[in-house]
Amino acid sequence: MSQTAFRPVRHLFPSLLFCLLLLPASGCSLLSGQDETLTEETQAQQDYTSVLEEEVQDLQRRVQVLESRLTPVAPAAPAQQSAPAPLKTTPAPRQTTPAKAAPAPQKTSTSAPVETAKSSGTPGALPAPYSPSPAPTESLPIVATTQPSAAPAVSESTPATPVPNSRPASSPAQTEKNAYNMALGLYRTGRFAQAEAAFQAFLEAYPNSSLTPNALYWKGETYYSRGMFSDAIFAFKDVQARFPRHGKTPDSLLKTAMAYDKLGDKQNAELHLTVLKEDWPNSEATARAKQLGLI
Repeated sequence: MSQTAFRPVRHLFPSLLFCLLLLPASGCSLLSGQDETLTEETQAQQDYTSVLEEEVQDLQRRVQVLESRLTPVAPAAPAQQSAPAPLKTTPAPRQTTPAKAAPAPQKTSTSAPVETAKSSGTPGALPAPYSPSPAPTESLPIVATTQPSAAPAVSESTPATPVPNSRPASSPAQTEKNAYNMALGLYRTGRFAQAEAAFQAFLEAYPNSSLTPNALYWKGETYYSRGMFSDAIFAFKDVQARFPRHGKTPDSLLKTAMAYDKLGDKQNAELHLTVLKEDWPNSEATARAKQLGLI
């Protein structure tokens, strides 16, 4: 009776043993799947952490640049200027034609005393008023009117009159435009490192220029062209933060999204594409994103 009752139970033992053997295998497969998921999430977090660390380093570099600008520089001691050499004030010898020596006025000087002597013959009489005798035919030569006056010799002490430069000096706006065009030309010829340095020099020399947003954007392009996507993101975001309504802002949004996509950060890439589509629906950058299939 008891053996008949336990007979079905005996048939269940093989199936129970088979289930017990399958449990560790299924548990291992579940654990392996969870490990792979955790590994991918950990790698993504590490990539994002590296981007944040690079942002912090860039901010530290900017802080150092600002501190170096704010640190007062001690004025340099004025250089002792050597005493200027004494100017030679000796006038140059005048090469002028010697004027004719005027003859001694013998006739004029003797005629008056003679007339005075004649008029003073009578004692007590007043002398007759002096009336000059008519000018003789051989009059004295007047040098001042007959000979041209010689040009005064210029002494060495007289400063020379500066000759005006026929070529006008370039205006500050023209110099600023030339510096920007030079940096842009370096980028377009593929010299990205030199273009980066030229754009940085432009930004430091002309911080309030109307071309500052353009220079910031193209500086980011020099990073992007060399595969330095994190540095490119910083430069493009600088355009968006400082010039939110400038014409280069939609271009910077597109390139920021593309740089995040290169780093594998799909979430930030989609976020910047959404901002581009909503804030700049009619921009050329939005049309280009549609052509590339990003929007």
